Amino acid sequence: METDHNDVLDCEEGCYPYPEVCVKLVTGLERNPRAAIPRMATMVIVSTEDELAEFTFETYSPDYARHTLSLLPDVRQQVQQLRDLEAQRQDGWLLRKLRSPYMVTYRGPTGVLQRRFVLARSAARAYRKEVPEPYAGSVIGLSDLDKELARMERAKTGKEKVPYAWSYARGGDFDRHAERVWAAMPPDEKARYAAIIEAIKEESPDGLRSPNEEDLHSCRTSEAPLGEKDPNPIPDHCVKLVIGIAGSLDVHSPRQYAQPMVVVTAKDDHGDTACDMAFKKRYPTARPQTVDDLADVRWQVQQLRDLDAQHGGGWLFRWMFKPCMVVHRGTMGAMHRQFLLAQGPVDARRKVVRRPYAGYALTLQQLEALLARMERVKAADHAWGHNRTSAPHA
Repeated sequence: METDHNDVLDCEEGCYPYPEVCVKLVTGLERNPRAAIPRMATMVIVSTEDELAEFTFETYSPDYARHTLSLLPDVRQQVQQLRDLEAQRQDGWLLRKLRSPYMVTYRGPTGVLQRRFVLARSAARAYRKEVPEPYAGSVIGLSDLDKELARMERAKTGKEKVPYAWSYARGGDFDRHAERVWAAMPPDEKARYAAIIEAIKEESPDGLRSPNEEDLHSCRTSEAPLGEKDPNPIPDHCVKLVIGIAGSLDVHSPRQYAQPMVVVTAKDDHGDTACDMAFKKRYPTARPQTVDDLADVRWQVQQLRDLDAQHGGGWLFRWMFKPCMVVHRGTMGAMHRQFLLAQGPVDARRKVVRRPYAGYALTLQQLEALLARMERVKAADHAWGHNRTSAPHA
């Protein structure tokens, strides 16, 4: 039977060609870089879920933190953009030797991925030109990215063996694989396995459990089939925003910035410990500060919008002063939250937070972007497991 090879439902280990959306390129950055430009590692992984591919990358490369994830069509487009940029250069071997096309990626203040395609004399010059301090990013040339694209094309057709990350969730590719194996199994062997399953059910009243099944129930009490609307959406209090401090330890330094992360917790997980642990696992060098659910972030955005509507002045005043939210902890560890007008996050921190206390500041635009990400996670079509995280990808 002829199938649509762009359908995720056709993805199964060993069944070539793989759907293009299942062939993924994961890049990671060195966790403790010793140079100004952190080293980068890449890995081609086949999986139906982005997060499983990222977890597989960190398992194989523990010294690198996941940075970007791109699908096969995305990498094709990136290579084409670099080729178009190379074609725009002037003729002559000397000019071509002096400047080469590079793709630079980094994450800004709200964790949104920034991607730039530039001509530069070297990878170091391209990195210093596009990545502002104190953010970390990656730079890759056309020839190297072209090699990764060739690997992904070979992995799609089975010419090169790459890791496959199974999804053991209900309705995942492992369940579909098991159903196909069961349907093709001879009757006598099927009867033997059926007897073994019945014996296990008699000894265990709870029956068989999936390897990925959690002891704590997920926020979604039931999982809807792929393509159908879930009757049990994620509650607002299960979608949480964890914000930590990264970069410089000096609260008044422009090198310090807020590092956000969206986490989905279980219904009965009312504490912040699980969120802090998930944040520290994802960003080991950052220090978590606050955990707010979806309703809290909506209220914070509304406060900043009200502040923006109250202050008058023309376009110049609005351009110079932006509504900001500053959060810091005082002497006794009590959290203080203040909404004010400032020239930016650094100026807002300097006005409110005193040394040596720690804190962070976000503008209205940055907080609105985080709220939009939380709303997308809440309305996600797939089921989220316990303490699963949301991260933007390429």
